[in-house]
Amino acid sequence: MNQLDRLRANVPTTPDTTRGPRGPRPDAPGRRRDGDGDELIIEVLAKLGADHVAAGDEISGIWENGLFFFGTLGGAEHGAGIFHIRGVWERSMHVDELSTSLMFANDWNAQHVWPKVFVQQDETDLLLHGEVTADLGADPAFEQVENLITTAVSAVLEVFRVAERAFPNAPRIVESPPG
Repeated sequence: MNQLDRLRANVPTTPDTTRGPRGPRPDAPGRRRDGDGDELIIEVLAKLGADHVAAGDEISGIWENGLFFFGTLGGAEHGAGIFHIRGVWERSMHVDELSTSLMFANDWNAQHVWPKVFVQQDETDLLLHGEVTADLGADPAFEQVENLITTAVSAVLEVFRVAERAFPNAPRIVESPPG
C-alpha cells in the first residue's frame, strides 16, 4: 500500500515508517489547547503514518510523485489558523516549454477552484507547483487539519497525474536509486 492509499484509508503504520516527532492526540473535543499550527501538522502527519521531516520551521514529506511542504501563515501571534500546503512535481520541464506549461497551469486554474497551480522557473528548468491555503480559524480542530491535509495532498497529486499525461517526456528532478 503506497503512502497516499494509507492517507486515504487512515491505516496506522508502525513507528519505523514515519520520521519526525510523534505528539499526543489533542484532548477532547478535538481542539488544541497549547502549541501552534505547525505542531498540529506534525501530529496529523504522524497519525496518518505519513513519511515527513520537521526541520526548523519547515515540514516536508514525499508522496508518490511530489515533494510537499506544510506550514502555517501569520505565525503563532496571529492564531496560526491559516494552513498552507504546497506540492512540487517530481519532474521538470525545459524552459522551451514555458508557453505550454503556463497554458497547462492556466487551464487547470480556469477549470478548478483548487489547488492553485503555477509554474516557477529554476535556471533552465520549469517546476510545476500545486498549492492549497485554507483559513481554519484561530483554534482549528485536529480533524479539520487532518481533512485539509489529506484532501490537499490528494488534489495536488491529481494535478501531477494530469501533468504526467500532458508532459510524458518530462525528466525526473531526482532519479530513484537503483534496486
